[in-house]
Amino acid sequence: MPYPVDSAGTVEVSDRTPVAIKADNLIRQRLRIGDPRNAQEIADGLKRRFAKDARALTAEAQGFPVLPTRFAPALVRPAESLATGAELRQALDNVTAVLKEAGCVWTDVIRVNVSLTDVNKFSEMDRIFRDYAREPYPTRNTIGVKELWGGAQVGIDVWAIRPAPKS
Repeated sequence: MPYPVDSAGTVEVSDRTPVAIKADNLIRQRLRIGDPRNAQEIADGLKRRFAKDARALTAEAQGFPVLPTRFAPALVRPAESLATGAELRQALDNVTAVLKEAGCVWTDVIRVNVSLTDVNKFSEMDRIFRDYAREPYPTRNTIGVKELWGGAQVGIDVWAIRPAPKS
């Protein structure tokens, strides 16, 4: 079978192995797009599929830096902060301070990863978290872990996009 030739006379050769066909079909199905080789269609499909991350994808595509920062609770904690709620408030206060230092606020946060040693504290964590973050809420992932460094009960990983400087 001859290779397809476009109007400019260029021969288009594409890998049509069974693996490539399966990958193309998977991309088409998952992202609901027509051409898996079209970068714009893929980007639009990703934004639809991961709507909560669309803000981050758009900002990254426009060249804005995405600022990942890892936050841990303070090493020296008063006795009352051993409770998950107090520890979480301290961690979120630390996040707020670092965001401010970086020229950001909570509305610039696009993703939050929370690690809890006791998943039964999820509703308490969610209630406290909503005191800091406002709608539209950043994408959040909460996982249960066996233990955290330093005996902490909660760990937070926050990503924010620094606003462009005003000229």
